[in-house]
Amino acid sequence: MSNNNSLKISKTTQVRVANELIESSRLNADFYLMLVLSAIVVTLGLIVNSAAVVIGGMLITPLLTPILTLALGLVIADKTVIWRSVKIILQSLGIVLGVAIILGFLFPLKSPNKEIYGRLVANIPYLLIAFAAGLAATFAWSKKNMSAMLPGIAVTVSLLPPLSVLGLGIANLSVEMIHGSLLLFLLNLFGIILGSMLIFSLLNFNKAKKEAIQKVKKEIKEEKKIKEQKEAEQIKEEIKKVEQIKKMVDLKKELESKQK
Repeated sequence: MSNNNSLKISKTTQVRVANELIESSRLNADFYLMLVLSAIVVTLGLIVNSAAVVIGGMLITPLLTPILTLALGLVIADKTVIWRSVKIILQSLGIVLGVAIILGFLFPLKSPNKEIYGRLVANIPYLLIAFAAGLAATFAWSKKNMSAMLPGIAVTVSLLPPLSVLGLGIANLSVEMIHGSLLLFLLNLFGIILGSMLIFSLLNFNKAKKEAIQKVKKEIKEEKKIKEQKEAEQIKEEIKKVEQIKKMVDLKKELESKQK
C-alpha cells in the first residue's frame, strides 16, 4: 500500500519539481561559479590524490540538475526542454574540461595516482550504480521530505571526477586516461538518465508537460530580452562614441578655421 502511495504525487508537486529543476539548472552567475569552483576542487583533489577533497567538490557541483532536466524532457517528449538541457550540459562539460586542462598544464602529472586510476575503469557495476543514483536523485527531488538525502546522492553520482580526469588526460596527452575516463563518464551519464527517466515515468510527470514547457519558454524569452537590452546598450555606447568623435572633429575644424 505504501509503495503504491510513494509513486503517486499530485500535479501541483509535479509542476513544482519540474520548475525547481529547470530553475536550478539555469545558466546564471551562481551556476557558473559553483561549476567552476567544483571543477577546481575535484581536479586538484585528483592531482593531490585526496579522496576527501574529491568528495567535497562532488558535493558542490550543479552538474546533476541539467541531466535530470534532460531526463524530464525525454519523458515528456518535448524538444524545447530537451534541446535546452543538452545545450546546458554541453556548456557545463566544456567549462569543466577547460578548468581541468588548465590545471593539468599548471600541475603536470608524473604518473596517474590511485584517485585517477579509480576513474579509468568502466564496467557494468558502474552502470548499475549510476542507474540507481539516477533513481535516487530523481525520487529525492520529487519528494520534498527527502531533499536532505541529495548531498549524499551527489557523491554517488560520479560525473565530475571522470570528466576532470579526461581534462587531465588531454593536458598530459595520456591516451589511457582519456579513453578510460571518457568511457566511465558516458556510462555514468547514460545510467543516470535511464534511472531518472524511469522515476519520472512512474510518477507520471507527463502531466506537468505544459507547465514545464511554459517555464522553459519563459526563461528563453527572459534571456532574449536581456540579450536585446545589452545589445541596445552597446549600440547606445557606440552612438555616444561616434558623437564624441564627431564633436572633436568639428571642434578641430573650428579651431583650424579660426587660426586661418
